[in-house]
Amino acid sequence: MSMPVLMPEIGVPAATVSLWFIDSGDHVEEGERLVEILAGAATFDVPAPVSGTLTRRLALPLDHVLPQQVLGYIDEDELHVETA
Repeated sequence: MSMPVLMPEIGVPAATVSLWFIDSGDHVEEGERLVEILAGAATFDVPAPVSGTLTRRLALPLDHVLPQQVLGYIDEDELHVETA
């Protein structure tokens, strides 16, 4: 299952993607930093919401992003997927 990586609400109307720490196709652990965001003079790291493989990066460095915008997608590890 693909999980979106969302731009968090950080108290500003828009921010800029600085850099990605993980490349598409790489494995990431839940909580690991994925992408750095610039908002004025401050920087923020967006962590991985789940463990899995980063399959797509939609926002690239220097792109302006809005709160709750999808930055990319992670395919969850099979072991971490909960079933109902």
